[in-house]
Order: sequence, then structure tokens, then C-alpha cells
Amino acid sequence: MPSWIDDLRSRCGPLTDAAALFAASLGVERDPPAGAAGLLALARRVEHRLDRPEDDESDDRLFVELAGSYLSLLLCDAMPHGRHAHREGRHGLLLGLHGFFDPFAAIERLLEADDVRSCLAEQVALAEAEARHGSAGVWSRARARLLPRLVGSSFLLEVNRRAGRQPLYARPLVGDVHLVLLSCDQHRRRYVDAQELASWGEPPDSVLDAALANLARKSGAARLLRVDADQGTLVVARTGDGLDSSRLLLPALHDLLADELGEPFAAAVPHRDALFACSLRSNASLRLMRERAELEASRAAHAITAQLLRVERGGALSPLDG
Repeated sequence: MPSWIDDLRSRCGPLTDAAALFAASLGVERDPPAGAAGLLALARRVEHRLDRPEDDESDDRLFVELAGSYLSLLLCDAMPHGRHAHREGRHGLLLGLHGFFDPFAAIERLLEADDVRSCLAEQVALAEAEARHGSAGVWSRARARLLPRLVGSSFLLEVNRRAGRQPLYARPLVGDVHLVLLSCDQHRRRYVDAQELASWGEPPDSVLDAALANLARKSGAARLLRVDADQGTLVVARTGDGLDSSRLLLPALHDLLADELGEPFAAAVPHRDALFACSLRSNASLRLMRERAELEASRAAHAITAQLLRVERGGALSPLDG
């Protein structure tokens, strides 16, 4: 007896058989759940897989293919105009007139999420936004959640190794420091991958401007302390929200520190919660900051860099030799 999955074959094409195989893996091939029940069954299956991870990478790819196909059919069942599409080498769903949604990237994000069900709800909301407004609607929703973060090369390599299929969006900043993007809501923060950023249809510079504007709004209460010691004088950020190192990118902070320390000045970002700055005219302060940067980078779970940086007018960064 045909199921609702079979009824979608004309719109979903090659995704239909893969979705049926996924339903079979759930033991519900005769009456696969749809709607909210189907999403719940999908979330439970992902949670079960995360509880018992597989080591075989090919098996992992197969799971993403089957689960992504099932998600595709759940969405098409709920959205009468949804249909299979192939765009720029990717299989996915065309939703509405212009909206494109990648269900396989969505499953990959579920497999990396701390809260699978919240992440699935977010992915479904993105698909609904695509159906209503296309990429412009998704970008409008995404831009308010973006924040920049500085990471070191070793951390970036490790995250991309774990992600496997879809690397993070990352922009080289200075030395071995890279700028990545966080998508944040009330419950969690996740990194933005290159494919997601491309799907918004916005130039990367515009995306970064939006992230910096959001960071500036969150920095009104940022704590900057002047620490005077026998060994030298440092300005230290102590906000503790995971964004202090990223504040090195804010033009308003450049102006504030330049007034205090002169221009150009030196800075250090050994980890995400650390930002130090000092005058380039004080060798004692530079020695103290170098010692602090090396110590904190050595202790950090995910160090950014122990290298001191030179900060020029306009925020241009370069490694500080010595």
C-alpha cells in the first residue's frame, strides 16, 4: 500500500527512495510518520546515533543522505510548492519561487548540535523562511544572530576535521589568527560554515559588517581595566562573555585604546576571553604583555595566539616582531 512518501515521488524524484529506506530503518516503512511526528522521529534517530557514534565515515555519509532525504519529504509534504532541485552541484529543495534549502547540510548540523531538537526546529524555520522569502528572508533572520570570533589555526583545523564535509567560513586575519562567525540564539552558539554563508546571497564583507555591528551593540558594558604594575602597564578586557578577543576588531575600541596608549599600540589575544593592550613606547609593558600572552595561551583549551600584534590607525593588524 503506497504511503505519503510514494505520493511525493513526482516532486521529490530521487529523494523518495532514500527517504523510504530511512523509514525502513525506523521500522515504520508501512506507515512512516509525517508532520510533527515525523520530525520527532527524525530527531530521536539522530539522538540515538549520537549516543552510539559510528567510526565508519562512509556509513556516516549514508546516514546523512538517508536522513536528509527523509527531512526533504517531510518539508515537501508540509509545503505544497516544495520540490527536488539540483543547484551548483548540490541536491536540495526549491521552496517557493527562489528559496533553496539544503537538507543534507541541515542533518550535518544536527549531528554537531548539543541540542538536536532545538537545532532541528531552527533548520525547519530556515526552510520556512526560504519558502516565504527566498535567501533574502533567511539572511534577514540570520543577520541579527551573527557575531565574529577569533580562532587560531590549530583550532580551525580541528573543527574542520571533525566537521568533515563542510568547512567553516574563515577569513585569515593576521599570522595564524582567523576570523570565523557564530550564529547565536538564547540557548546555543554554533559556527557558520562556508555553504551556509553562500546560501544567504550576501557579499562576505557585508556579512562581516553585520556581525561587527552586532558585537558593537553587545559591547556597551564591556569592561576595560588599566593595570599598573612595577613591570609595566596594561589595559585588560575583563567582560567574560567569550567575545573579548573579538573586540579587537571594533573601530570604537581602537579609538579608545589609541587615546590611552598612543597610536599605533600593541595588543594580544591569547584566547577568546582575553584582550591585552599596551603602549609600543614601553619596553617593560611589552615584556609584561608578552609573558601574559604566552602564559594564557599555554593554559587555554583553545588558544588563539601568543604572538603580539601591532594595531595601526583604522584597525590594521600586523605581527609585532621581537
